[in-house]
Formats: sequence, structure tokens, C-alpha cells
Amino acid sequence: KQWYQRRVQGDQSKITFLESLYFIGGILSLCIGSYLYDTLGRRKACLIGALVCTVGTFLGVFCHSYNFMVLIRLLMGFGHFLTRTGSYIWVMEFMPRFARTLR
Repeated sequence: KQWYQRRVQGDQSKITFLESLYFIGGILSLCIGSYLYDTLGRRKACLIGALVCTVGTFLGVFCHSYNFMVLIRLLMGFGHFLTRTGSYIWVMEFMPRFARTLR
């Protein structure tokens, strides 16, 4: 069993909550991401998102408490979705105008 399954004593609702926190962090990044893309630029915002996701992943290795894991899953989702949504726009800017999917 995974350590978090042992910590929550098999409580499936807590495990499911941990898994869905990733997407809650992603929703938060979608709300804040557009502001960051416009003020910092897409490249810097994508790099910040990658850094946040990397730090969250690194800290997850050393996590031994349920409350800390809640914070880590939020960070990982926030960073991943911030990088993911910004990278689509950033890559599309490199394409010639006639080859873009949005017109």
C-alpha cells in the first residue's frame, strides 16, 4: 500500500479528495493564469508554472502528513495547468498566421 493509504486508514473519500485537489489547483491556475500571461508574458508564466510543479513534486517525496499532501497536490495542479494552458498559446505564436488553428 502507498503511504497515504496507510495514513488515512483506507478511507476512500480522503484518497479521492487528494486526487481531486490536483484539478482544483488547476482551476485556480486558470483563474489567475490569464492575468499572469498578460503581465509577465507567456514564457515567464510557463516557467513559473513549471517551477511550482517541480517544487511540489520534490516536496511530495518528503511528505508524511495528510495536511501537507493537500497543499502539495494543490501546488502540483496549479503549476501543471499554468504551464499547460500557457504553452498552447505560446507555441501557437511561433506558427505562421495561416497555419494557426484559431482564425
